[in-house]
Amino acid sequence: MRLRHFLIEYSCANFFMQCAKFGRHAFADELTVLVYHNIPANEILSFERQLSFLNEKFNIVAPDIFEHPERYDNIKKNKILVTFDDGFVSQYRVAKTVLEPLNIKALFFVPTGFIDQPDANQARRYASINFFGNKVTPSEIKAEMLPMTWNNISTLVASGHTIGAHTINHCRLTQVENIERLRAEVIDCGDRLQKILDVSITHFAAPYGQIDSFDERAMKIAAERYKFYHTSIRGRNKLNGKPFFVLRDTLAPNEPLSYARFVVNGGLGLLYWRQARPLREIENKIQSNVNYNS
Repeated sequence: MRLRHFLIEYSCANFFMQCAKFGRHAFADELTVLVYHNIPANEILSFERQLSFLNEKFNIVAPDIFEHPERYDNIKKNKILVTFDDGFVSQYRVAKTVLEPLNIKALFFVPTGFIDQPDANQARRYASINFFGNKVTPSEIKAEMLPMTWNNISTLVASGHTIGAHTINHCRLTQVENIERLRAEVIDCGDRLQKILDVSITHFAAPYGQIDSFDERAMKIAAERYKFYHTSIRGRNKLNGKPFFVLRDTLAPNEPLSYARFVVNGGLGLLYWRQARPLREIENKIQSNVNYNS
C-alpha cells in the first residue's frame, strides 16, 4: 500500500519539478514547513544527509520567519522550516548531533502530559494509548520514543530552538466533547510550557493534523491563545499577511533525496489544496476580526 501510494504521488514529480523551476521567483515569499516525528537511531545518518541536501539546494530558516518575514527578504531560494511533533527523546538527540552542527533552528511541538510522565513504564503506556490508540503495546515502545525531559526542552530553548504546544494528551480534538476539557487541551498546554520555560508560546500544532481531526471549536479557542495553528495538510505557506493556519509536509528521514526535493518544491500541494480551503475561510474571519464567540 505504501509503495503504491508513493508511486502515485511520485509519478507527478517531473511535472511539478518543471513548474517549480519555471516559477522559482514566485516562491520568494513562500515557505515549506516539514514535520518529522521519531528519528530512529538507524536513520540518523539518512536524516543528516537529507537536511544537508535540503539546506544546500534550498534554504532552511528559523521559526522566527513567521514573526519577522522581512528578515528573510533577501533569500530567493525556496525556504524550509523544520518542525518536530510529539516530544520524543530521539528529537533531542538529533538536535544536538545533527541540527546543531548544521546551524539549523527548529520548532518542537510537545504534548505536556507526555513530558510529565513520572517514569519509563508510564511514558510507554501514555504513548501506547495516546499516540497509537492501543494498536502498539507499551512493551513495543522503543527507548528512542520515550519523552524528552523538561531539562532537555529547556536546553533546546537555550540553544535557540522554539517550542510549541501540542495539547496535553495528544488527543484527536474532534473526539473531545466536553468544552472545558477541550479548552484545557488547547490552552493549558501552552500556558504550562510558557510558565516552565519562561518563553512566549505562540505556536500550536493539532495532533494528527489531517482535515478529519480538525474541530472548529478548537480552532476558535486556539485563535484566542496562539498566533499560529500548525496542521499536517500539505502545501506551501505564503508569508505575506502572517498566516494563522500553517500547512506542513510530513517527511520521513529515510526518504530518497529526489523525493524530499519534490516535496519541498510543492509537488504534493495541489493534491491537498481542497483540504486547505476551509482553513483559509476560517483564517480570513480571524484576520478580519470577526467575533468568534458569536
